Amino acid sequence: MNNFIVIDSSVYLDLRLSSTDILIYGLIVALSRNNKRGCFAKNSALAKNRNLSIRQVQFSLKKLKSLNYITIEYINNKRIIRTFIDDKVFERDKINQLEVFHYDWLNDEEE
Repeated sequence: MNNFIVIDSSVYLDLRLSSTDILIYGLIVALSRNNKRGCFAKNSALAKNRNLSIRQVQFSLKKLKSLNYITIEYINNKRIIRTFIDDKVFERDKINQLEVFHYDWLNDEEE
């Protein structure tokens, strides 16, 4: 069984996100893959998985939440992190507002 992280292009191309933010998002998607309710990982587990500090994880989660890439809920004192991919709610008008560049991978040129 191959393990991999899937990151939607709208997340990857959002220039407001750091590479750490994108990686944390990908981890949440991967950890949610087998659980339709979302990701239950603690900050310490996410940090240990990628050799990050807990503070870096907290900062990334806060930024992802403020940009509406994730939701964080508490049910019975357990934190659940959901992505908009999980909830099939990827209709965000801000996607059109992103400053992105277009890259022609075949011709190796920026547009």
